[in-house]
Amino acid sequence: MVKRDWPLFKGNPMRQSRWEGECYLPLTPLWRFNGGYRIRSSPVVAGDKVFTCLWNGEVIALDIEKGTPIWRTDLPGPIFSTPCVGGGKVFLGTALRTFYALDELSGKVLWSLAFGGAVDSSPLYIRGKVYFGSDDKYLYCISADKGDVLWRFFAGMWIFSSPAAAEGKIFFGSQNGFFYALSEEGKLIWQTRIGGLIRSTPAIDKGRIFVGSNNGRLFCLDASSGEIIWSARAYDAIESSPAVGEDRVFFGADDGYFYCVDVHSGRTLLRLKVGSPIKSTPLLIGRNVLFATLNGIFYGVDIYTGGVKWEMKTGSEVHSSFAASPYGIFIGADNGFLYAFSYS
Repeated sequence: MVKRDWPLFKGNPMRQSRWEGECYLPLTPLWRFNGGYRIRSSPVVAGDKVFTCLWNGEVIALDIEKGTPIWRTDLPGPIFSTPCVGGGKVFLGTALRTFYALDELSGKVLWSLAFGGAVDSSPLYIRGKVYFGSDDKYLYCISADKGDVLWRFFAGMWIFSSPAAAEGKIFFGSQNGFFYALSEEGKLIWQTRIGGLIRSTPAIDKGRIFVGSNNGRLFCLDASSGEIIWSARAYDAIESSPAVGEDRVFFGADDGYFYCVDVHSGRTLLRLKVGSPIKSTPLLIGRNVLFATLNGIFYGVDIYTGGVKWEMKTGSEVHSSFAASPYGIFIGADNGFLYAFSYS
């Protein structure tokens, strides 16, 4: 079996949230791990381990096949940030204004760095550098080896959006309604005002950026210039981050609908009523898309017909998003469980 990891939020540096391969619905449960505290961040996968963070500040590495803990590390929580694995380390931020690097094999804290605000943005690891935003209004670039701050960029407002990368640029949104493109050296290339509070993490594909705003619109921007190509309308805030496929973009909104829009025009192709806000990011896999609702239901939907092919109730809120690997699919919930499913 080809080894493919899901080492960061939304799977890859372009944050596309898609997995190449087939998926047969309904999903089959493999195991579930009870962490005992709410799981607000999303799981990530590297090799034979699944990594998850609990509300109370605990970071746990689980055996991917059995769901049993390999190591557990207690940090001062809570943790909303999804961890990122790279260079033999696990990187994550906490609501108590600290960023950590843990040893991937043992969970030992290798270094930590204090900031002026909470770190809810999920980190991005590229070639020995880690990028993330903070409530102190800065986007940071730090060295993965020692945690030295290499540069920081003032964005004017809190940063919940997680940075994405493509073609030597770093992309992210801020709570001031601006979306930014920086060089890997921290120089501003362009900025575009899309309005609203930007909590959504962008997805990048074929020179285009897709990002949601609390003003109820999903925007498509030109990655080179920042020009707005189109916007698609929902009827409430979009805090869910988009998943992008070959010709379609998928996202949820606080209006209780799940959307699919045309990647070229922004025309709405599907609007599925689920009756609950959607904070979780969808996962595009084969001809199916998986997502979770705030009222605690997992859905599997055919991307072409909009037919619901799988539905599972958790009995709790779900803020976490799906992660994929060759072994299976993983997601956490507020009931403290991390769920593992097979593809068939």
